[in-house]
Amino acid sequence: MPAALPTRSALPRLLAAGRNRAEGDGPRHVHDAPELVLVREGVYGIALGERFLPGAAGTLFVLPPRVPHAVRSPGARVSSYLVFRQTAELLEESPRTLDARGDPFLPRWFDDLLALARADPRREDPVADGLLYAILQRVARLEGAQRAAPRLHPALERAVSHLQAHAVDRVGARDLARAAHASHGHLCRLFKEAFRCTPRAYQHRLRLERAKKLLLDPYLSVKEIAVRCGFEDVNYFVRLFRAREGRTPGRWRETASR
Repeated sequence: MPAALPTRSALPRLLAAGRNRAEGDGPRHVHDAPELVLVREGVYGIALGERFLPGAAGTLFVLPPRVPHAVRSPGARVSSYLVFRQTAELLEESPRTLDARGDPFLPRWFDDLLALARADPRREDPVADGLLYAILQRVARLEGAQRAAPRLHPALERAVSHLQAHAVDRVGARDLARAAHASHGHLCRLFKEAFRCTPRAYQHRLRLERAKKLLLDPYLSVKEIAVRCGFEDVNYFVRLFRAREGRTPGRWRETASR
């Protein structure tokens, strides 16, 4: 027997929806209601006090109400967000991330909900609230499927936060281990399990994301961009960039500017 549809009074209420394009860190702010943030492009993390939630394209952040938070990103980023009020607790209001990369519906539904919100932002729309209900149900189902997966180890969270803050600096193995309160060997194992790369390779990812943003400035040379992103050897920078993007920085710039 199919589940009963929720009544109008039981539907969540959409308070705000939007898409954000920005570069670098964002200002510290707070909402009176829970928020969902879906990362569409870039390397992206959210700091909540001393806690840091790392993410990238496809990460869904669940953020509770009345908790100050700020975006941390080394370069260009694009995200979609929804702020809403629950009449019944459809989704647990605690800070966490979910991997939404394999979900074909959530990005589309976020865009549809934004379009509905923009159509008449002054009027309550039961259709928008109904779609929001579907999104929250989808997120709850996604979380249920991922619940068995282990969360990021606290030492890994501290290491990622440190690399985010020092993306263009030289971070030695001892410095990172000290910041994470763990041995370097243990950190390497944690990075391999979570990101399938070493801590150094993770930092390179952050730098290359920053490089792509700087390449959009036609007045900066590839050598200048390499230095600004923490690479002393421009040839090494070019090799890493081509390995990750499939093109040299110069060719990537030509394509991006068309």
